[in-house]
Order: sequence, then C-alpha cells, then structure tokens
Amino acid sequence: EITPGDLWETHQALKNRLIHFSRDLLVKQARRRGSSDAEIGHLKTALNPDALLIGFARRFAPYKRADLVMKDMETFLKIIEDSDRPVQFIFAGKAHPADERGKQIIQRIFKLTQEPQFRGKIVILEDYDINLGRHLVQGVDVWLNNPRRPLEASGTSGQKVVLNGGLNCSILDGWWAEAFDGSNGFAIGEGRTHVNQEI
Repeated sequence: EITPGDLWETHQALKNRLIHFSRDLLVKQARRRGSSDAEIGHLKTALNPDALLIGFARRFAPYKRADLVMKDMETFLKIIEDSDRPVQFIFAGKAHPADERGKQIIQRIFKLTQEPQFRGKIVILEDYDINLGRHLVQGVDVWLNNPRRPLEASGTSGQKVVLNGGLNCSILDGWWAEAFDGSNGFAIGEGRTHVNQEI
C-alpha cells in the first residue's frame, strides 16, 4: 500500500529532478542566445524547490491561453512575490510556424522571464519534446489548463500529471469536465461557455 508520505516523498524527488533538468535546459538556451555569465549564473538557481510549481506545457495555440494568468499583471505579481506562499511557473511548448498569435504569446512570456521581479520564478523551456514533457508531468505540483470552452478535445497532459501524483487546475472542459469531483484538484469557473471569451 502506498501511503501519503510515500507519494509526497516520490513527488518531491521528481520535482527536484524536474528543477535540475530545467536549469540545465535554461543554461543551454541562454548560451545559444549569447547571454552573459551573470544571466547564466541566475539560471543555475532558477526555480525554488520549496515553492509551489505550476506547469503549463502544450501547443501554444491562442485558444489554450497560456498567458491568461498574466492578464491582470498586478494580481499576478502579488502571487509571484508572496513570500509566505511562494509560487512559480514553468512554461514549455511550441507554436505552429504559421500561428503568429501563438508565437506572440511565447514571446510575451519570454520577455517576462527577463524582468528582474520574475527572474527564476517564471521560466519558459524551448525545444519541447517527449522527454521534457515526461519531466514536466512527473514533477510539477499543479498543472494549469485554461482553454476557451468548448475547444479542449481532451487534455491528456493533465491526465498524466494526476497519474503522477500532481494536481490539475483546469477550466471544466475536455476530460476534466467529467473527472473533476470537487476533491481531486481545482476547477476554474462553473463549466459555462461565455459568448465574451474575455470572461
């Protein structure tokens, strides 16, 4: 029988593995961009193992709204800077080459990662592949999924997170509309589709 303590210990080990894997990727990305030694030094300590780690990784299609959490920047900054309950975000994924809006979302998130107040607390990992995806679904504390309803077909990455002992936080769409029971994660909204997609 697996105890809650066993699950927690395993999750923490996988989270630490994800953080070290992410730091290595961030350093490689920075070296490719020709970043300074100081910037590379910051990346070697990115992501605090003791802070809540929220992950968002998938195709950066506009309807998936990767940057929705940043819509109210004042509130987002309060969340990131809360020293009592520290929160950090890890983003990964790709936009279709013809998807200009998706590429703009990636660029917006990347620019935020360069700002001093977000350094090491928000990261975006390039070259998303199966190996990176595996590390993410095994290591994040919470998986964020906030697509426009009713456009999410399934949301398999959230399923993988739950199977690895993480929590899902999602719009009630795709698989989560059926799986959420009020005690197994978090639901965003009430499952209604709004005409105004800004809601």
